[in-house]
Amino acid sequence: MQEHVPVAESPDTTATGLTHERIVDAASDLIAAEGFRGLSMRKLGDRLGCAAMSLYRYFATKEELLSVLADQLVAEIELPDREAAWDTRIIEYFVNVEQLFQRHPELAEISTRQHLNSTSAFRGVEMVLGALREAGLDSEQAVSAWYALTFFTAGFSYRRATEHADRDRDGGRRRRIGALPREEFEHFHEIAAMYTGGLSDRDFESALRVVLAGVATLGKESRR
Repeated sequence: MQEHVPVAESPDTTATGLTHERIVDAASDLIAAEGFRGLSMRKLGDRLGCAAMSLYRYFATKEELLSVLADQLVAEIELPDREAAWDTRIIEYFVNVEQLFQRHPELAEISTRQHLNSTSAFRGVEMVLGALREAGLDSEQAVSAWYALTFFTAGFSYRRATEHADRDRDGGRRRRIGALPREEFEHFHEIAAMYTGGLSDRDFESALRVVLAGVATLGKESRR
C-alpha cells in the first residue's frame, strides 16, 4: 500500500487568511519601510506569504490598492468648524491635510497621481468648495482654486518630506548664494537664510495665506 504523502499548501491558498484590510495594512507597512516606489505586488505577496497573483483577486490593479489605502488615510482628516470664517476653514483643513502628508508621505504622491473617491475625501472637497463660494468665487473659479490649493499642499509636503536627503550638510548652497553679486541678486541675498533653512509648519501656513489672499481678491472682483 502506497503511503500517503501530504502535499504542502500553496502560499496563495485561503490558508493565508487574505482580506482587503490585511492587504491594505501590509501595503502601508511596506511603503513605510521601503518608500512609495518600493511597493510592488510581488513584494507585497512576499510580505503576506502568498503569490502576487492572489492579490489580484482582491484588487484589480496596484493603482486600485493605492486608492483604497489613500482613502483610508484621508478618513483621518478632521474637518473644521462649519461656523468658522471661510478662510479659517480652508487654512485649518489644509493644515490638517499637510500634517497627514507628513505622517504618510506616500499619500502626497498618490493624491497627485489619481483622484480620491471615498466619501471622506468628498466631504473635504465639499467643505472647501463651499468656503470658496462663500468667498465670492463662481463654480469654475472655485474648482480652479481647489486644484491650486491641493496641488500646492501636495507639492509642499513632498518637498518637505524629501528635503532632509537634499539638505547641504556642508553649507555649499549658502556659500554659492553668498558668492552671487549683490547688485544683481539683492533680494536673493535678503532671503538666503530662509531659502536654505528648510520648510516648516509656519512656512506652509504663511504660503497658504498668500494663496488665500488672491482668492479673497478674486472673490471681491466677482461680486462687482
